[in-house]
Amino acid sequence: MYILQLNNKKNTIKPIVLSIHLALFSGLSILNTSANATENSQNLQYNIDASNLNHVLNQFAKQSGITIHTKNLELNQSKSSGLKGAYSIEQGLELILSDSRLKASKTNDGYIIVKKELNSPKIISNKTNNTAPENLPYTSATSQLPTIRVVAENEVGYKANHISLGKLAQSVKENPQSVSVITNKRIEDSGWATIDQALAQTTGMTVQTSGNVTTNYYSRGFEVAVQKDGINSGYASGGERELESLAMYEQVEIQRGASGLLTGAGQPGGVVNLVRKKPLHEDQINIALKAGSWNTWNATFDTSNTFFDDNRLRSRFIADYEDKEYFFDIAENKNLALYGILEYDVLPDTTLTFGGTYNSREAVPEITGVPRNADGSDSKFDKTKYLGAAWNKWNIDSYSLFTGITHNFNDDWSLKINGQYENRVLNYQRAFYDPNDLNINTQVFNQLTGYYSGDMRIKDYGFDATLNGKFQAFNQSHDLVFGYTSQRIEEPRPWKSLLPIKIPAVSLEEFDPYNVPYPDMPDVPTTTQRETTQKAFFAMTRLNPIEPLHVIIGARLSDWKFTNKNIITGANTGTYEDKNVLTPYGGIVFDINDQLSAYASYADTFRVQSNNYTSQGKPLDPAVGANYEIGLKRELWDGQAIISAAMFRIDEDNRALEDPDHPKPCSGSPSQGACYINAGKVRSQGFETEFTGELLPNLHLTTGYTYNKTEYLSDTSTNQGNSYSTFTPKHIFKLWSSYNLPFYDQRLTIGGGVNLQSKAKNISKNIEIEQSGYGLWNAFANYKVSDQINIGFNINNIFDKTYYKKLGSITNGNYYGDPRNFMITLRAKY
Repeated sequence: MYILQLNNKKNTIKPIVLSIHLALFSGLSILNTSANATENSQNLQYNIDASNLNHVLNQFAKQSGITIHTKNLELNQSKSSGLKGAYSIEQGLELILSDSRLKASKTNDGYIIVKKELNSPKIISNKTNNTAPENLPYTSATSQLPTIRVVAENEVGYKANHISLGKLAQSVKENPQSVSVITNKRIEDSGWATIDQALAQTTGMTVQTSGNVTTNYYSRGFEVAVQKDGINSGYASGGERELESLAMYEQVEIQRGASGLLTGAGQPGGVVNLVRKKPLHEDQINIALKAGSWNTWNATFDTSNTFFDDNRLRSRFIADYEDKEYFFDIAENKNLALYGILEYDVLPDTTLTFGGTYNSREAVPEITGVPRNADGSDSKFDKTKYLGAAWNKWNIDSYSLFTGITHNFNDDWSLKINGQYENRVLNYQRAFYDPNDLNINTQVFNQLTGYYSGDMRIKDYGFDATLNGKFQAFNQSHDLVFGYTSQRIEEPRPWKSLLPIKIPAVSLEEFDPYNVPYPDMPDVPTTTQRETTQKAFFAMTRLNPIEPLHVIIGARLSDWKFTNKNIITGANTGTYEDKNVLTPYGGIVFDINDQLSAYASYADTFRVQSNNYTSQGKPLDPAVGANYEIGLKRELWDGQAIISAAMFRIDEDNRALEDPDHPKPCSGSPSQGACYINAGKVRSQGFETEFTGELLPNLHLTTGYTYNKTEYLSDTSTNQGNSYSTFTPKHIFKLWSSYNLPFYDQRLTIGGGVNLQSKAKNISKNIEIEQSGYGLWNAFANYKVSDQINIGFNINNIFDKTYYKKLGSITNGNYYGDPRNFMITLRAKY
C-alpha cells in the first residue's frame, strides 16, 4: 500500500504541483542546460568511531573538507559503524550510510543526505575501487567539491553550524559578536506561530507587543533592524512591525550590538535576519494541524518538489492559515500566508531563484491597553475587558517578490545578486476610550477617539550585490567581500484623526463595545507621501596573518535621504539627508585551540538627525552608536554544542539636545522652533552568556543570561544619570530544553523552560509605572506515532502568572501578557 502511494505521488501529485508552481511563477523562463560532471575520487584517510549518524557525518565533513546538508532528517536516532581507512568521498558516504535507508546526492555546493525510495536498489560497496558507485544519483552541479566549509546541520537539535547573517561565510563561533540562532526544530518544539513569539524567548531580546497587531524588537536597550535573507525589510531604525507568520522561515538569526555594516542607518541594538525556507533536494510534504486555547486553529501545508532526473529544478510551496481569538473579549485575528519559491541550476555553477509571498490579515485590534491607578500602581483591571468599539478593524494585505542569482566563478570566487519588493496595504479604523477624557480616580469617561485610514500603501524596494572570494598572501588564504546595497521605502499617508465619538458617561468596567455609534467615515485623499532612500558601498576582509589569528576589517559608505512631499501640489515639504557617512567595522578572533576562541570587536551605526537644525541653520550631524565587545566562544563535543560569554558596551554619541544658548524661536530652524546641538550621550553595558546544543545524549538545551544597565551620560538635568531604556530589565534569564526519553523506542520527547526577568518600568509625567520581576514556565511533549506522524502538546505560563508584557501610562498603554494556554499539534511528513 505504501509503494502504491509513492507511485501515485510520482504520477499525479508532482505534475499538479509543477503546474501550480509554474502558474504562480509564470514570468520565470527556464533554461534547459546540461553539463558534464566530474567526480572527486581522491582517497583520504579517515578515523571516525561508531556513533549516531549525525555525529559521524559531522566528523566526515570535517575530515574530508566537504559540505554536507542534512535537512529535516532525525539523524541522532540512526546509528553508524563509523569509518576507518582510506576511501574516496563517495565511498566514505556510501559506507557511513550503509546501515540506514539514506543516500547521498551531489548538489551545487556539496552533498545532501536524503531518504531512499523503497524500490531503490541497495548500492554494494567496493572498498578497493576508487570510483564512485554508478547507482548513486547526482545533480548537474558538481564542480564545487571539495570545499573547506563545514555546514552539516543538526536538524534535531538547537545548534546551527552555519549562519547566513553577514557578508562573510562563517559559523557562529567565527563571528566576533554575540549571535543566536533559532533553528526550525526549536520553532516546532516551542509551538511558535509568529516572529515576536520566537524573539521573546531569545537571549538578550526584549519584545514590546501592543495588543494583538503590532510589536517592537529591542536588544541592549535599542531597537533592532530586520532583514530577510540579508536585505533590509522595513525601516532599519526600527518602529512598529506587524505580527508575521514563521511558517515560511527556516531559521531566525540574531546578531546583538551595532550592525551598521549590514543595515546602514539605524539604532545600535542589532539585526534579526529571517532565513527563508528553500526547496529541498527530495520530494517532501509536511502537514501541521494545531488547536489551542481561545479558539485558536492553525493549518500549515508545506511541499517541496524536484523536477527532471538531475533535480536541477526545485520548488517549494507553503500555505499557512490561522484563526484565533484572545483571552480578552471581541479581539480576533485571521491570517493567511502563502509562500512559493523556485530554484533552477541554469549551469553547473549558476543557480537562479525566484519567489513570492502573499499575506492577508483581518483583525479586530486591541491597541489601547488598560489604565493604572493614579499613583502608578497596578489597578488589577479586568484583563478580559475590551475597551474599544466592536466595529474596529485592522486589515493588512501584503505581497512580496524576490529573486536572485548565484554564480561560482571557481572554487574561490562567487557573485550573489538579490532583489526584493514588498508591498503592504493597511486599512484600519479604530476607536477607543479617550485617555485624556478619563477620570483616573473614578475610571469614568464619555467619549472615544481614534483614527481612520484608507488604503495606506508601503512599498519597499531592496537590492544587494555581493562579490565574495579568497586570495593568497604570506602563505595563507584570506577572505574578501565587497558590494553594493540599496533600499527605498515609499509611504503615502492617507490617515486622519476622527472627531471624538460622544457616548453617555460610563465607567470602564461597565463600558459596552457594541454600544458605540458608527461615525461617518469620509474618504481620505492621499496628500502626503514620505520616501526614504539609502544606498551604500561596502567592503570587508578576513585576514589570517598566522594560523590561529583572524583579523576582520570592513567599512560601509552610505547615503541616506528622506523626502516628504504633497502629492496633489507636487511641493516638496521637507528633505533631510546625510551623505558619505562612513561606518567602520573591526574584529579579531584568536583560536586558542580547535574548540576555544577569544574575540574582540568594534562596530557602529548611525542614526539620522538631519531633521533638526543648528543655530547656524545646518542640519544636525548623525548620532553614532558604537559597540565594543570582547568574549569567548567554545565548541563542545565535536561541535554538538557551543557556549559563549561576552562583555559589551554601547555608546550612542552626538544625540540631539536643545541648544541652551539659542532658545526657541531660533532663527536657524526653518520652522522657527528649537535649535539643537550634538551633545547627548547614552550608554548600555553589561555581559551575557549563552549555551546552545546537545548537553547530554538526546538532551538539547538553549539557555542564556543577560545583565544590561542603561544610562544617560549627557542629557538634560531631569534625565542625567537615569536609565534611558527603563523597560529593559537589568537581568534576563531564558532556558529551553528537550529530552528524547530512552524508552518507548525513543518515541517520546519531553521538555520545557522558563523566562525570568527582573523588574521593568516606564515613567510617564513623572509617575513611575512598574512591573516587578516575574517568571514564565512552559513545557511540551511530543510523541512519534510513526516515522511520518507526530503528536505534540504545548502548555505556556503553567502557573498562570499575571503580568504586563508592555507598560504605558496611568491612563492607557498597559498590556497584559497571556494567561495559561495550551496547544495540540498533529504533524505528518511524507
